[in-house]
Amino acid sequence: MSKERLLISVPKRGIQIFPPAETAHKMSQARRGEVVTPFSLEEKVRLRELIHAKILAHRYPTKERGKAFMAVVDYEWGSHLLELSREFAAFLVLSWKVVSVKPVSVILYGSISRGLVKRPDHPDPSNIDIAVIADFTDCEKEQFFDKIRPSREAIRGYILSKTPAINPDSKGGNVGIHLNTIRSLEVSNYSSTINYLQAAAVPLYDPDRIWERLEGEAIRRAMPKRWKVCSIPQTDF
Repeated sequence: MSKERLLISVPKRGIQIFPPAETAHKMSQARRGEVVTPFSLEEKVRLRELIHAKILAHRYPTKERGKAFMAVVDYEWGSHLLELSREFAAFLVLSWKVVSVKPVSVILYGSISRGLVKRPDHPDPSNIDIAVIADFTDCEKEQFFDKIRPSREAIRGYILSKTPAINPDSKGGNVGIHLNTIRSLEVSNYSSTINYLQAAAVPLYDPDRIWERLEGEAIRRAMPKRWKVCSIPQTDF
């Protein structure tokens, strides 16, 4: 994470989360006393989806609940889990390239990308949540999971070794890997892509712009007509 901690408040929830890239850049500019240009329409949609995510309303139904949760947030541990996620993403890409030559994208979402990682001595520690996007077949999916299973279990073991107070019934400390085809993120008016947007998804590997294009199209479709939808070009694969 950046040494300069930038956070945005979520109204009615009592929590603070990491801002998306454009917002973070403008916040840094403002802190330096520079002139800040208006937010892009895309960023307005992105912020709206982040702040009004249903899961936040479910987890933090009141400001008091959210403020109580912020007391257990650990930014240092969150930074460590972020580095683990980046390293594991690189391994995932190498593993995928052994299985297939098809383009692939890896995104991080959830508590780490939101900046809501619980301290390691919490009885229900935070997970690593990663999504892999590629046009995989069932056979490729099986081969891929076989290749990453040992490393995935090793990382989980490491996380659990650093979280000694974990409740035996907790599912915390997991390394969740979700495989998505491009098509699965396009159907139902890009609803699954929007779910990832609401979960603060950020790309860890996206050289072929798979996630960038999906995100752009989902944002375009989620934008109210009064926000000049026509100003955002459609993207095609």
